[in-house]
Amino acid sequence: MAAEFTKSEKRNIIIRLLILAALLIVIVVSVVIIVNQSKTKGGITNISNDSSKYSGQLSDYKFYYNLSEENAGAQSLLLEREYANSFDKIYELVDEYDEFKEINNIYYINNHINEDIVLNPILYNYLKKVYDLNPFYLFEAPIYSYWEGMIYSKDINQRNEIEPENNIEMKDSIDYFINTSLNNISIDFKDNYTIELNVNDDYKKINDEDSYMSFSLFYDAIIMDYIKAYMTNLGYVNGYLISRNGFYIDLGLTVDNSILLTSKEYMDGYYSLKCESKNSYICIYDYKSSTEYPYYEYNGSKRSLFINPNTGYSFDIYSSVFYSNDNIIDLLSNVYDYYLDNNKINYIIQHDNKIYTNVKSVTSNKIEVVYE
Repeated sequence: MAAEFTKSEKRNIIIRLLILAALLIVIVVSVVIIVNQSKTKGGITNISNDSSKYSGQLSDYKFYYNLSEENAGAQSLLLEREYANSFDKIYELVDEYDEFKEINNIYYINNHINEDIVLNPILYNYLKKVYDLNPFYLFEAPIYSYWEGMIYSKDINQRNEIEPENNIEMKDSIDYFINTSLNNISIDFKDNYTIELNVNDDYKKINDEDSYMSFSLFYDAIIMDYIKAYMTNLGYVNGYLISRNGFYIDLGLTVDNSILLTSKEYMDGYYSLKCESKNSYICIYDYKSSTEYPYYEYNGSKRSLFINPNTGYSFDIYSSVFYSNDNIIDLLSNVYDYYLDNNKINYIIQHDNKIYTNVKSVTSNKIEVVYE
């Protein structure tokens, strides 16, 4: 005959089982930390992104941190968690393709035009900053989406078919966009972090599925700027971030006063710079006829995501590095300004508020420009 328990006995059994389960969890976590501690060494380490809800998107970035020798494993776990938290939050705000519950992000704004929308202060402030630099950076979304699709296309024949030089309809669409977009779209920034995306009724995007607005090439800069602010706020300063588009931002790393950084960590880049702490750079890679690079060449013309707001085509750029001790958002805007002044160069270094052009090479030990 099976034993019968009173309610009190059953409750006591459940409590004991819960306590046992909690102890097992503590033991498992402790073992994981100990094992991780034994495997993880100090020094510059690539922090994993496995904790992120959006690991696929976060894989476009790499976060390196100078771990302490004493508790490298435990510190690595804490950094992994906070790095993922910071990315997940900013990603949900700037994403233009997906809707998230109770979050008025870029996607939400694009689907609620001509309405008052209350935003998270973080998104509001980033939108205001980029808008004040140049509204085109936000409203180039349809044309940016077109060139992004072209650049990352694996079907070269299809890409050639819709090249503006071969396709009059696409050329007309680009011309229409350049001539009309800024006259048909605007943003009202109101009190209490409220905005209204104003779009005229007769305005047509290049494709129906395109966004009216996005951060476009500033997307990387916004994400990296936010992660830096988030991590440094927690006291994590001995690290740096690199994006696959060649953006670098320093959290304040100091290793022998500087650390040799190379864009080869992404896409076999071509530059090595000795960056002092709290600096940033943008590396515009050599053009390759390959879908592995975010650039390609067509009939001698360069196609990239640095879009000229006057033409709708990319700037005629080559291998370039822009380097400064300013924040990466302003630095990216400076890159655009430099190209808009019709500067065509092979290499460029921006450092200490000076711009060095026609640089033949950059030494790996320190910043030193060598003119052609």
